[in-house]
Amino acid sequence: PLYSKIKEISIEVRTPKISIPRLLSFIAEVENSGKFIRVKDLKITGMYGNKLFFDTTIGFKAYQMLR
Repeated sequence: PLYSKIKEISIEVRTPKISIPRLLSFIAEVENSGKFIRVKDLKITGMYGNKLFFDTTIGFKAYQMLR
């Protein structure tokens, strides 16, 4: 079966002090990279006293073929 040859990998990326447009361009670049990487979780936390930048945690899900 095919599922025995595929391994799922979880990746977590934390980006402190990032703007929303830069975050969206980063996510678009990762998903359009040609590899099968997709966003699994996204957490955006506002910084106190700053309305333009946010702390984020992005969880990606990727797949790897086993040999």
